[in-house]
Order: sequence, then structure tokens, then C-alpha cells
Amino acid sequence: MTKRHHCRIDGILATQANQAVIFRRGPNTHYQLSVWDLNADAIEKGQWLLVGKIYTRRSDVSPDGRYLVIAATDYRRGKRARDARQIPPGHDDYGWTAVSRPPYFAAIALWFTGCSWNGGGIWRGNRELRVNNSEHSWYEAIAPPPSIATSSLGHPWTEDEPIFSLRLGDRGWQVRRKEEWEPRTARSSPWITTRSGIMEKPFQRGCLRRETTQDWERWSVVDDSGVERRSWKPEEGHPQWVDVNKAGRIVFGENGCLWAWDAFPDGEPALIADLNDQAFECVSAPDWAKEW
Repeated sequence: MTKRHHCRIDGILATQANQAVIFRRGPNTHYQLSVWDLNADAIEKGQWLLVGKIYTRRSDVSPDGRYLVIAATDYRRGKRARDARQIPPGHDDYGWTAVSRPPYFAAIALWFTGCSWNGGGIWRGNRELRVNNSEHSWYEAIAPPPSIATSSLGHPWTEDEPIFSLRLGDRGWQVRRKEEWEPRTARSSPWITTRSGIMEKPFQRGCLRRETTQDWERWSVVDDSGVERRSWKPEEGHPQWVDVNKAGRIVFGENGCLWAWDAFPDGEPALIADLNDQAFECVSAPDWAKEW
């Protein structure tokens, strides 16, 4: 029997609007953006982007769900002539940070980051964006309007952390135990985890838990009596998304599908949408998605 390959799903829950931005990846470098209306359980499927990688853990959605900031790279872009890119000498377009209107990727603000370090940002309000920039390789190609307060997070060279943990913290996740490390002599892996890190998001009937080490992470849903009801241990480099909205409804991605668990810990999760069979199509952004 042929094994079915599932698309990868990641998501970001808006903190004010009852909706989530959904990233669907597959095959390979094909990304589709959607918006999940959690009130009606309607999925608004939007634009596709064919890039090397979107760093979803460095991405964020504004509290009202209106704006999305992403980090992305595509090292194939270097094969094009520099004149076509309109980028000054000393800057590259391999990596970039962009703001768009979900479910569309059309950039209404754009910064070239030059590489896969840094990029993305955190929304501190509906009109306040903290970008994860690096002063040494940062070129502003499309500036946001003055009404959008934009400043730097001020981090040095970083990857997904600490920006991913900052985003989780904005959504009610709390550090229960810090991950601890110690050096070792292996050049390929100079650090080893001596104690796993744990973050939890409590809600009325239990909590969500994320445990991390250098090599793996594990997500789980635990009821208020301490019994683990469901868990996920994604492959390295693969996303796992699980969250709970203000109403205490658990939402998550699994096997290329979107699920919701309303009566937790009773009953079973309900299938909302199967995104596995989505195929690339050219989707143009409407005029409203090209404006602030």
C-alpha cells in the first residue's frame, strides 16, 4: 500500500479576532495561505507562494487579524540579473520580511534581509510592528505608512528563537521550565540539552504543553486532572500547531487537516478541513489586499 504524504500545516491565532492564519506547505516549496474563521469554521483559501522557505515561526499576525508579517528565503533568486531586482550594491534578495493582508502574500511593506538569519517580526498592536532585523543586511524596499509604528526587536543574529517564544507568550503560553544546556566537544553539535524546556498554556479544562530539547519537541493536551489526552512529536524541521482560543476551544493541525475540539476532554476532535488535495493555482491579490 502506498503511503500517503500529508501536507504540512502551521498556524497563527489572532489575539483579538476569532480567527487564525493557516500556512499549508506542499509539495516542497509550495505555500498556500488561508484564513480560518473560528466562528463559522469557514476556510478562506488565498494566494500561493513558490519560495524556498517561509519561516512561519518568525511570522506573526496582528491582533485584529488584518496584517501578516512573514520571513522567507529563496536562494534561487540569486540566479537572476541584479538589474532586475533594483537592490543597491552590498545587499541581496535571498531573504526578506514582508507585510501582507491575509490570505494574500502581496507585499505592502518589504525589507530584504540578505540571508536566512533574522527576519519576520512581532505585532505589538494593530498598528505597531517590531521587526526582527539585522542592521548589517537590511534594505527597506517598500516602506510602511507613517501610521504604522515600526521599530526593531533589537536581537543579534537569530533564527526562530527567541521570536517564536515571544509570539507564544503573547498568546498566553507561560515558561514552566527553562531549557538547560552544556557544551560538548563535538563540532557538529557543540551543545547538548541537560534539561528539557517546558511551556504551557492553561485554559479552563486543562492546558497545552510544549516540551523542547536540542533535538526534538513534543506538544500535548492535558486535562485538568493531569491526564494527557493527545500528543504530537513532529519530525525535526516540521511544524506542529496547536492552540486554544479565548472560548477554550482547542484548534490544531494534524496529517494535513484542520481540527477543533469543542467539548474537551469529552468527545473527539472534529475535522474542519482536509487541505491535502489542494493544488497550486495562480491567484491574484484583489485591490484591497494591496493597500493598508
